Amino acid sequence: MTDFFTQRSDFEREGSLDIPLSSLSFLEASTLLLYRTGVDLSGNDIPLASGFAVKMNFFTYLGAALMELALRGYVRMDEVKPLPNYARYNRVRSPSGPLLYLILTLVCISFLSICSVLVGLSFPAGIAGFLFAWLSLLILSLVYQEPARKGVQGWLIVMREPPVGDEMLDELLWRMQPVGNAMKVRDWLSFLTAQDEGKQWVRTMYDRIERQLQEQVCIQFMGRERAPFFGEVETLVLNRQNEQWCRLSNQLRLALLSGKPSDPYTTALLILLTIIPGTFQTPHQIRLPGQPTGRRMTGGIYQILSEPEEIEQARKSLRTLIDGDTVVADAIGPDLYDTLLHLALGIREGPKRR
Repeated sequence: MTDFFTQRSDFEREGSLDIPLSSLSFLEASTLLLYRTGVDLSGNDIPLASGFAVKMNFFTYLGAALMELALRGYVRMDEVKPLPNYARYNRVRSPSGPLLYLILTLVCISFLSICSVLVGLSFPAGIAGFLFAWLSLLILSLVYQEPARKGVQGWLIVMREPPVGDEMLDELLWRMQPVGNAMKVRDWLSFLTAQDEGKQWVRTMYDRIERQLQEQVCIQFMGRERAPFFGEVETLVLNRQNEQWCRLSNQLRLALLSGKPSDPYTTALLILLTIIPGTFQTPHQIRLPGQPTGRRMTGGIYQILSEPEEIEQARKSLRTLIDGDTVVADAIGPDLYDTLLHLALGIREGPKRR
């Protein structure tokens, strides 16, 4: 497997993205995209505990680190799944799926209630009817979802030993050794964070990336504020005039709106965007008591785009990307594309519950 640095150089030479590419590492760029920030009525940034929120969401952050290992060729899936399998799975997992189950459940309960009235069944019989409806729903869910889930299941395999060239990624890869070790993505997330030590290590990884972003003036600390239940936490704002941020946001904006295949680095960031809340649904703005009017939260694609038409076009591009696009597979390689898609599914589902 060719690492993404070589492929990215090829894309720059071919001019597939006619802009200067960001020199941020994948994990640095991912961190900036994962920040949820706030703006006031005038469009000025509001200091928020964005770093604290990212640090606490350690499963997503660990998943982003696994994506970088995949880009560098250190992990991959055991086999490449047919691309139509991803489209089928996404349809099953769409919000319309649970809605269908709810409607069917209500229909079953209504039918049983009518039957109980007509034949004069007792209250316990009504409870039994409800349990029957619930069991029917469970069976329907398994029949409807399980074949699609099996179509995208696979094993993430460790392909090489350290060094990666990055201290934190080296440590992560050592934790995943030996070479040939394979688990499902959800199992990797559980294994690597099973103990408090693992969760603390992910937070330490974030702290190092945060310092690097501060040294590059991509973020600016704005002092500490008191947060309910957590005490004092550091607040920050993005430096939207920073050259690296401008390059990154322009790079992603062009990739979202141009319809052209992107380099592996950019493609992986676009796939990461699909797991950020608000990417496919417009986020609701909640005003807490005492807050000034006009404040709103931004994150994900809203850090890059603002026009409704552009956001809708970007969402269509991202849906095509995660449903499996043969053009993207040809551009970055089917094995890398499959691995990135599978990692996104695993991150979205979260670690295996124990």
